[in-house]
Amino acid sequence: MSQVLLLSLDVDAARTEVILEALVEAGIDTWWQQLPAGGGGLPPNNIGQRVAEARCVILIWSKASVGSDATLFHDIAKSSLQAGNAICVRIDDPLPPPEMAGCTLYDMRGWRSKPAGWRKWFGGNLYMRDLVSGARYKIAGKDPPPASAPRTMLIRQTLAVVPAIGTVIYLIPAAIGLWNDLGMANRPSAEEQATWDKVETGSCNSLRRFLVNYPGGHYAAQAQARLDGRTQETQTSWEPAERRMPVYVAANLAKPSAHKPAAASIAQGNALAKAEETCTGLAEAGNAKLLGVDVGVGSEQCTVTDGGYVCSFDGHAICKLSEPRDVTVERCS
Repeated sequence: MSQVLLLSLDVDAARTEVILEALVEAGIDTWWQQLPAGGGGLPPNNIGQRVAEARCVILIWSKASVGSDATLFHDIAKSSLQAGNAICVRIDDPLPPPEMAGCTLYDMRGWRSKPAGWRKWFGGNLYMRDLVSGARYKIAGKDPPPASAPRTMLIRQTLAVVPAIGTVIYLIPAAIGLWNDLGMANRPSAEEQATWDKVETGSCNSLRRFLVNYPGGHYAAQAQARLDGRTQETQTSWEPAERRMPVYVAANLAKPSAHKPAAASIAQGNALAKAEETCTGLAEAGNAKLLGVDVGVGSEQCTVTDGGYVCSFDGHAICKLSEPRDVTVERCS
């Protein structure tokens, strides 16, 4: 299996193919899987195995794949995000769906596969370099860095509009305003600051959502550092459960009784005692807490002996438990 799985819809084949060529040219071992546009259908053969075994899954988000009809694409995308190997690439204006907020996003709308002239000076292959770098980080088992191409492009564009010192002086107020609006100055933009203030304390997903919206922002490095330093701990929660176990009480274990109803009652009492013993053992074996015991409806077989009636009981114990569940909690300080 290839280290990188490139996933797109078939209607985006032309634009995805140039990305594939650039990845291969950069030495990235890549398998390209196209899915049919329009939603459902059976998943391609081995796609689940490829997603699970890939070190990196690159998801191409376009107008078509963002749409609600692309259900198969969305299901595989969520699966790769849960597996921790997803990278998102945006080639059209619509953003990926909200459930992909934790996916590192690379904006390739401004990328040209073979830039020339002024485009080559301004951007070159900056956008593709970001994606290649992100894929290599994922292959190495690390969180990819946020995209740097938009920052570099802005710097080069700013320098390009400064032909002389007089023009520089004239453009300083406008340049500072633009710099602040884009969140690239020594202080963040008002919008970025408001979003940063709302980042939940200790929440790694909240930091990931912030980086999706401000990959080159003032707080991007701080957010990435918190993510890189995240810790995981296992916490135990208790969940109610009901387990049923077979219970059988032989007739010869009961004392004979002169009346059949009394003998049946004795058998039921013996069955309850047996059920308590069974449920106690079950709770201890599973490190669970025993909350209650009951006996389910069973069959009674009564016979007459020299001493009177004796009854057997064949039913099941109802064990009411509180069982432990280990949950892994991720925390970013």
